Amino acid sequence: MAKKLIRKTVDRNQWRQYFNVAEENYLGAMTNYDFELWTSAGILFVHSAIAYTDSLTIKAGSVKSSGEDHMQVVELVKQVISISRADNIALNRLTEGFAKPDVLRKTM
Repeated sequence: MAKKLIRKTVDRNQWRQYFNVAEENYLGAMTNYDFELWTSAGILFVHSAIAYTDSLTIKAGSVKSSGEDHMQVVELVKQVISISRADNIALNRLTEGFAKPDVLRKTM
């Protein structure tokens, strides 16, 4: 049975704050990657991706995912934004990326 998609209404003007958080997480991930801190880099990449998608869904629909399941972020993007074939390919890659932290957590 599919989990219920949990969404939170957010003021559309806050999209930039989420975007800035995504940028900060990405820069931190790249720094950790350069120092070969693989686990922390991977986690920050995931947090960055979530913040990027939150900024996108907030700007487009004044909503963000607030569930525990990272995969629901992808479903929310599909619900809020009209998706092209190229966008769907990118979302599939995002889904694959969200699966990686589970592997990282098992090695910690």
